[in-house]
Amino acid sequence: MASDRAQGKLFADERVSGQWLTLVGIGFSSLVGGYISDNFGRKKALIAALITFGIFTAALSVVPNFACFLMLRSGVGLGSVWSVVSAYIVETWPVESRGRAAAFVISAFPAGGAVAALVSGYFLPDWRLMFLVTGIAVLLPVSIILFTFKESATWAEQKAQHASNTVVVRDVFAWPLRRTTILGTLMVAFALTGYWGAMTWLPTYLAVERGLSSSSVAYFVTILNIGMFVGYNGFGFLADHIGRRRTIIITLLGVAAVMPIYAITSNHNALLRLGPLFGLFTAFFGLFGSYLSELFPTRGTLHRRRLLLQCRAGNSRDVAVPARGNLGCHWLQWRPDRMRLLLCLGCRRCTRSTQERCACRSD
Repeated sequence: MASDRAQGKLFADERVSGQWLTLVGIGFSSLVGGYISDNFGRKKALIAALITFGIFTAALSVVPNFACFLMLRSGVGLGSVWSVVSAYIVETWPVESRGRAAAFVISAFPAGGAVAALVSGYFLPDWRLMFLVTGIAVLLPVSIILFTFKESATWAEQKAQHASNTVVVRDVFAWPLRRTTILGTLMVAFALTGYWGAMTWLPTYLAVERGLSSSSVAYFVTILNIGMFVGYNGFGFLADHIGRRRTIIITLLGVAAVMPIYAITSNHNALLRLGPLFGLFTAFFGLFGSYLSELFPTRGTLHRRRLLLQCRAGNSRDVAVPARGNLGCHWLQWRPDRMRLLLCLGCRRCTRSTQERCACRSD
């Protein structure tokens, strides 16, 4: 680990392997987190997920080799966090503001990435200390949840009525949820295959295809993250006014239109301006949680979410592996957009708008 790899100079194949293993770990932990959340409570599942992720992160400070580093960096625990939080928001926030609430929470993803990039500058090249400190820092959100969060009253009520029943995955494949489960899974699979494919390919594209330096790539990605932050919150607000489904379709069409332009643009100033626009339309990532959680009953909501996240992790390999060298970049310039265009058509068939579904429930 005292080689160039330990200094962050990983080969392309190793970077791809690390990203793929992270997504697989996210998918696996989503399955486990969904089971815990539906059967033992949202709060307990969220605390367990954060503690698990913190332990794995802190353990990176003592890894003896790169193989152990990859295994511990596999994202175990991380996948449960967003699936649990999305269900928690739907069960605790009023329907007219769920889109904004869910989008604001997930907007911490790009904001946290930007902060992490800045904080890492104080630790590197001592990356072992960096992982130790950040792993221990998980105790802060765990303490906040432990002492300030209340268990979802909706989940507690449902659990009291079905105390002897265990929620299992077949529940979301039973009629009348089967169609929504299958189509929702396909929708998320196509969208996030394109999303993770593009985000995996982006740094390599900027450095290899467009000749940017490492510092310039970091700057470009930070600006893109700012666009993502604005998009999550802006489209979350829009979703509460025109509906989740319509807003998701707008974001998918937008990112499908911008990505090919971004891929063929060679001027650095134009790329810098297009980056935030591309990030703006990736807001569908944050809208999926509130949209899909409203289509399912409280019991089984997290089993549905874990299936979708598992599908995301499984499909991401098909995009990440070819993203090596010029051929991979050329191939990825178009495939994610084709997926999103197909997805826009499928999204219209997936189900009725969430507002209509909520109206039916209230009746």
